[in-house]
Amino acid sequence: MKKASKRFGKTIIFMSLVSLLVTGTSLAQSSNAIQALIESNLKIFKDGQQLTLRNAEGKKIDPVIIEGSVYLPIRSISETLGWGIEWDKGSKAVTLVEPDTGIDPNQTTTPVNEVSKPVTLVEFPGILDSKLLLTTIASDLQVGTVSFSQGGILKGKSARTTIDFATEEYDNLSLYMAVKKEAPATTKTNTSTNVNEPVEVRFLDIDGKKEIAFYTTSIRPTDGAKKFTLDLRGKKKIRIVLTSDLTDTQLILGDPIFQ
Repeated sequence: MKKASKRFGKTIIFMSLVSLLVTGTSLAQSSNAIQALIESNLKIFKDGQQLTLRNAEGKKIDPVIIEGSVYLPIRSISETLGWGIEWDKGSKAVTLVEPDTGIDPNQTTTPVNEVSKPVTLVEFPGILDSKLLLTTIASDLQVGTVSFSQGGILKGKSARTTIDFATEEYDNLSLYMAVKKEAPATTKTNTSTNVNEPVEVRFLDIDGKKEIAFYTTSIRPTDGAKKFTLDLRGKKKIRIVLTSDLTDTQLILGDPIFQ
């Protein structure tokens, strides 16, 4: 904070003298005359947003150019940057008030780990097994009247896929899961019960050669899409295992988000 104050202070002191010289009528009488060009078309940006400079009364002020240098009103700039400003008419002094952040500049701080930005399955930066079909087509992920904007599909009677986080770390995975089952054409008339049998879905934590199940659930086609949240803390690689009684089974992973 102190370093920023020194850099900002040098610039502001010079700007304040010029600003008061040009705009302050009381000071103009006791200062040398200068020629300045008002540049109304000159744009000032901060963090990508255009600023409108105003004086204490709220009147719009245009930048001024003197001998090729651009000068800006000290009040507008200081308040934009979060600084307070005080003007003492008697002593003709401008005082800049640094914002109180509540942080002791002499206190040693420890860096805070940057929180990973939530990502979807189709934006996943790690490694995905090719057995998991990624799609952004809502009709591929439609379950009854519900569809999702993106996700994955795992197909088969006994199918599995692996998700390797590589160097990323996540706290949880939230997603909707649903299953679709289709009986073979030759036996459809006698397999209505089988079609509605539950499908087992297991999530395994892979640690070297070990596979440890950390979440297991059963889903019926009649359940529709249900939301799940899985704890991923401490996990580097996971495996999703689908077990069904019918070959033509799909596990729908709708709108998965890693956080």
